[in-house]
Amino acid sequence: AKEAEQLRLAAEKKRAAIQVCNIKIESARKEFDRVIEASRRLVLDTKDSVTHECETSRNSNWCDRYIFTIRNPTKIPIKMVTIGYDSFLVCEDKPTRSARTEILTVNLEPDEEYESLIEWANNAPTTCSKVLDVEFDKTFIPEQC
Repeated sequence: AKEAEQLRLAAEKKRAAIQVCNIKIESARKEFDRVIEASRRLVLDTKDSVTHECETSRNSNWCDRYIFTIRNPTKIPIKMVTIGYDSFLVCEDKPTRSARTEILTVNLEPDEEYESLIEWANNAPTTCSKVLDVEFDKTFIPEQC
């Protein structure tokens, strides 16, 4: 009977330890998701996360190719970004017409920049570019307990 009681107590203790571990992992997962979402919002909401300028022009009115500069304002490496660009008069949060889009694999460390040349024949006096989506190069790895 004493041995059976010891086995039961040991099993209970193990179940409690597993439960504590699962709670720790769930809490760490929520914190990871919160940090990723806050970083995503930072990239999407920072106006100079992407900028562009004419790189090759035909004449003073036309640009044939633009250089886009992507910046990582976060503390997490970025794997890919989707940028939108077009000749909007106002660079709105949600453009009413669909923008041209490019998905760029950038492998961009925190506080670094990445440049990409994009062919875009354009003579509009005002152009706009925005980061539309971002994928970070970070995976949640649960603590082993």
